[in-house]
Amino acid sequence: MTVSALPPSAEQLDDHAAWALEARYLAIGMNVVLAVSPERVVLGGGVIKKPGLLPIVRTQVKELISDYIELASEVGNIDHFIVPPALGDHTGVVGARHLAMAAHPGLAK
Repeated sequence: MTVSALPPSAEQLDDHAAWALEARYLAIGMNVVLAVSPERVVLGGGVIKKPGLLPIVRTQVKELISDYIELASEVGNIDHFIVPPALGDHTGVVGARHLAMAAHPGLAK
C-alpha cells in the first residue's frame, strides 16, 4: 500500500504513513467479524482518538473483507458498525460499575 492510496482523511494525520500502517493493523485485527459476527465493534483507547484514524480503519476493513462477505448486508452501514465508545473515556468505569452492581445488587442501597 502506498501513501497516495490513502483516503483523503489520512492527510490530516501528522505522519500519515505511520498512521496508515496503524490503521492497517487495526483493520487486520478486525477480521474477527468473519469468525464471530458481532452486531457492532467498538474501538476505544488512546490510539483510536487520533483524528482521522477511525475512517481509515473502516475503509481498510471494507477492503480486507472485500467480496468475502457483503459487509453492508451483514452489518449495515460501516459507520454504525465500527464505532468509538459512546461513553468516551468513561466507558471502562461505567462498565466496571455495572458489572459490580450486577454481581452485588445490595451495593446500590
